[in-house]
Amino acid sequence: PNNYGAHYSKNYRRANNVEDMNLAYHQQLAYIGSDDSLTPSNIFYSIDRNWGGLKRHNMGVSAMSSSISDLLDLAYDQFNNNQRQNSKHRPSKPSNEWSPEKVANMLNAQPNQAEQVEANIMISALGNKRFFAIDNHTVEQIPQWIKRAANSLASGESFNYTKFYNPISISLGFPTAMGFPFFYELSNPTLFYIGGEAQVQTKPDLARGSSNQVEIPDVIKASADVQFVYSSKTQAQMGFLTPSNQRSYIAGLDKDIQINLPIRGEVKIDIQNNKIEC
Repeated sequence: PNNYGAHYSKNYRRANNVEDMNLAYHQQLAYIGSDDSLTPSNIFYSIDRNWGGLKRHNMGVSAMSSSISDLLDLAYDQFNNNQRQNSKHRPSKPSNEWSPEKVANMLNAQPNQAEQVEANIMISALGNKRFFAIDNHTVEQIPQWIKRAANSLASGESFNYTKFYNPISISLGFPTAMGFPFFYELSNPTLFYIGGEAQVQTKPDLARGSSNQVEIPDVIKASADVQFVYSSKTQAQMGFLTPSNQRSYIAGLDKDIQINLPIRGEVKIDIQNNKIEC
């Protein structure tokens, strides 16, 4: 097989099959190369599962951009570090008579207007879909979002997200050759919870910074106390009903899964001295 460069579009597929249980899981990662960067302009990732012929979409993430290079440049312009800030105060070199700016003015050259940056992100997980549209105005609001987040996280902020959904709900019924009604039911109620408290302090304080540009802090201190809970119950039953005595003969499966993961941690990042303490 030929090995192509990273700037070409590619598609990766991986399958995990459990033949004894008639189960299969498929993963797919695909991306479309970009004309102006090695970073892909579009990327797609999905996980699908097959339970004995029942195909279900588990989760998926997709992101697309009109120009990934312009998007990254615009996002980078929203941040300002000390080196870039100090470079502005350095004495400027004497201007050259034939500098590109002066040559463009002499030729009366009109620069092309920058096109609007367009991008979107779609997330399909936990039984729902979320779509986020991004443009220039969205990216330019990053400093305001970080400033509000730093203001609320400075003294500690509690968060709580609870999601209850049923990804599979099947109910079938049909007559048999003996005349007894046959039925089959399958449900999978699932609970997802994540909550806790987080605190982030920066030096200098981002909450008191500018709303037009984010200054990269020298020191970041963060602590979090998070609890993650995942609970799932798989209920399946099959049987038939005898109309003569109104009795049901049922065989079923009841499987419970519960994960409770408490996490507590602290981290200190010294960007200026390239040190991390946990």
